[in-house]
Amino acid sequence: ATDSCHYGLASLCALRGSLASTGTRSDGLLHSARFIACDVENAVSSRRTATRTRACSERAGLKWRGGGGLESCANGPEAFSVMYSPEYASRLLLALRRLRKRKWKNAPGMPWVFLNGDLLRCDGEASECCAWRRPAGDEALDNPGSLLALICARLDPKPPGCPTEARHGSSGGCRAAPRSAEGPD
Repeated sequence: ATDSCHYGLASLCALRGSLASTGTRSDGLLHSARFIACDVENAVSSRRTATRTRACSERAGLKWRGGGGLESCANGPEAFSVMYSPEYASRLLLALRRLRKRKWKNAPGMPWVFLNGDLLRCDGEASECCAWRRPAGDEALDNPGSLLALICARLDPKPPGCPTEARHGSSGGCRAAPRSAEGPD
């Protein structure tokens, strides 16, 4: 595995304990989501390194070094325990069912970012979401922006976590995706 893939295991480790959470508010899940958003931004912009991954954990308020830290989890068997857990497997199967329901013959490349059950294309250095991913090809969003901006645009009233002015508009961060051969014939 490449270093980038190796450090991707830290995202699985960030989910420890969060996968079974069913409450409406989970501080652990919030910290995990912050870490994963930061780490995915580094991955899609091909800038993921150990230093950047550690910085993401610090910004998210998650422990990096030592027992119980993301680094030791990612370097040991614990990440695979998360990957093969019933909670993770059930969520992965749910995502695959969503894709099949949308007529994907084969699963598209990861990461998979769903919003209200639909698959988004989010990439670029600003982690911009710019299109709905469809089997026949991407469908551009009318108002591209960060995942947070897209979610907040759908909420009324806006919770405290939403910026007062959600950033929309393309900064050119998303790459154009080729037409997919994954869709129906």
